[in-house]
Amino acid sequence: AMRKEVSSSNVRIIVIAPAMVETGFVSHTTNPQIVKDYNSWREDIHGGLPPEAVADAISYAYNLPQSVCMREIVIAKTAQGD
Repeated sequence: AMRKEVSSSNVRIIVIAPAMVETGFVSHTTNPQIVKDYNSWREDIHGGLPPEAVADAISYAYNLPQSVCMREIVIAKTAQGD
């Protein structure tokens, strides 16, 4: 709805949906089962995306000509099937 509302003003709205990214996420929980499951999943896909990969994708979309709107970026490790 926001995109429709501001498009006549040449404003671009981009949805960015990263999958697992190497961050400190798991350090903010005290639930040992969550930590165990997260680390197991992380190992299965050989780690998450480096934050720089997400930043590069955002930079690419931002640096497109103003007349072009990349509406969505869904980014994940190749090994992350879900």
